[in-house]
Amino acid sequence: MRGVRKPIFIVAFVCFSLLAGQIPAAAQSWANGCLYRRAITIDHTKVPNTDQANFPVLVSGTYSYLATTANGGGVTSANGYDILFASDANGASPLPFEQESYNPTTGAIVYWVKLSTVSHTTDAVFYMFYGDSSISTNQSNQTAVWDSNYKGVWHLPNGSSLTANDSSSNGNNGTITGATSTSGEVDGAASLNGSGQYINVGNGPSFQIAGNALTLEAWLKTSESNPTLYERILAKEVSGDADPYLAYGIWRTAGTNVINFGIATGGAGTLGSVTSASSLSMGTWTHVVGTYDGSNLRIYLNGSLDSQTSETGNIITTQYKRAPLLE
Repeated sequence: MRGVRKPIFIVAFVCFSLLAGQIPAAAQSWANGCLYRRAITIDHTKVPNTDQANFPVLVSGTYSYLATTANGGGVTSANGYDILFASDANGASPLPFEQESYNPTTGAIVYWVKLSTVSHTTDAVFYMFYGDSSISTNQSNQTAVWDSNYKGVWHLPNGSSLTANDSSSNGNNGTITGATSTSGEVDGAASLNGSGQYINVGNGPSFQIAGNALTLEAWLKTSESNPTLYERILAKEVSGDADPYLAYGIWRTAGTNVINFGIATGGAGTLGSVTSASSLSMGTWTHVVGTYDGSNLRIYLNGSLDSQTSETGNIITTQYKRAPLLE
């Protein structure tokens, strides 16, 4: 399995935004001390069904004006520390954000910004500020971005040096066995061969999910068609690989190109699962999400509902061991 990217326990889909506006013709100092401001608008038609609360939004791309001043942009810190986000146009109400990556030469960025509300009926607007030479330390706060609903968030940066640190407050940092770094859909990814290579994120308290609600998410890219073995993408395993095999997980079914998502509600024979109606496209990135709400198991592929089946009961995790991130 090659190039699996960003598995996350989450409560809603990731929303992407684009930067809009231009650098002011004349620089001015805003309330937070920055010289420049950009408006960021989220198209409400991209937010499905309901408003999203306390939602981490991805802000990424390459923007020449975000290079450092030495490289023709407006950022003063070589580490991008003077890039800030606020909910208001004057910069007086800062937003929690995580800096995943910053390139001072090109202005390439990957940031996650927590918004209190993302509306599905009205465009949401927030602001990015930059250009304050007095800032020399990191202003981001990653654990404030991912609230208690997130049990683990692994970005797998940066494409050249693989790490599996958890951005949530749970500290479920992964131990890498055999996996190597590669480019991802967003920043970096982990490259795995499907046999003996994995990332083990332990069996901490936050993984003991015993309720009836769960979401697992990953970006996946593979060129291995119809694998001979069942391949676990994100899974909490049963000790000894005994029935029901997993407490919860997303996996590929042997001999096919489909995806499964499932949960166990007890001992042997209680692993319920849903199988994707669509097959993976080889060599392209696919956004895979599995959800359980106490009534149905669902699989979403690239943001669209692909398959669902009825399921009830609470997830049982007391007899289970580690939670491998990728395998």
